[in-house]
Amino acid sequence: MPLWVELLAMLVYGNVLVVAHELGHAAFARAGGYRVTSFGVGLGRPVLRVGLRGGVVFHLDRWLIGGACTAIPIRSSSARRVLYHGGGLVVQGVLAVVLALLPDSWLVDRVESFNLLVALTNALPWRFGTSASDGWYILDALTGSRRGGAVLPTRARLRRLAAREATIGSPVGTMYAAMCLAWLDVHCNKPRAANAFFEQDPPESAVEPWLDGLYHYVRSEWHRLQGRPLAAVQTARDTRLALGEDLVDEAAALIALAEARALVDAGSPDAAAKPLARLTGLSGPLGRQATAIALRTVLDGDPDE
Repeated sequence: MPLWVELLAMLVYGNVLVVAHELGHAAFARAGGYRVTSFGVGLGRPVLRVGLRGGVVFHLDRWLIGGACTAIPIRSSSARRVLYHGGGLVVQGVLAVVLALLPDSWLVDRVESFNLLVALTNALPWRFGTSASDGWYILDALTGSRRGGAVLPTRARLRRLAAREATIGSPVGTMYAAMCLAWLDVHCNKPRAANAFFEQDPPESAVEPWLDGLYHYVRSEWHRLQGRPLAAVQTARDTRLALGEDLVDEAAALIALAEARALVDAGSPDAAAKPLARLTGLSGPLGRQATAIALRTVLDGDPDE
């Protein structure tokens, strides 16, 4: 077989396999606690954008090489992430079975080999800088996120995500990246750096309860660290009232923590007992934060008690 034919065939079936791998991630996203914001075929600047149901943006890029599925978490981190990060490998496993059942030919052999290469590259756990394989994320999820190293992605990675999603025209992805950048500023006790984000109208969140709750949690913390604890309390209470039963458990816990912290800062440690009561029995990082706030309410109260 001439080399140019081999290369042309690899360009075609290679792209098909990569796109199929990304489709696997998209198919398992919701089950794994993620929401797809954009799905693209190719690299470079988009030449075609189509808005799909649920706020997903499909884009066809300038160079038809590879593809990408961009998804954001819609719940706090959990072992369910294995489903999302393993979705591409599941699709490749199904393809391997189908290819094994087909009659032998040079094309089937080539596709089988390339499919195995892509699967192994993604299954092996590796990480270089801000890039990591599906295998690394799967191992991270199974070990309780002990390998991640940081609560939030790096600022550079978030900025790249924000720029890419803005170029694609994905409102949900752009909002999420901008919110995480503001959260990072608040988390680092630099609330003024988040002023530009919170002083404008609330960004598009596509009525996703987890994102709505997370946005208002960070907004409440921003108020508190700016020396406005009463505004922080009001933000937390308004959020709980507005979202009601749509507020998922993890977001409700964050809102309760923000309200309790703000009440302590406002000089009302006794009033913090009510939001803290919503966190009774909670374990993990949120439970430890609740315990720390409860200790503060005691220390800020009657010293004899």
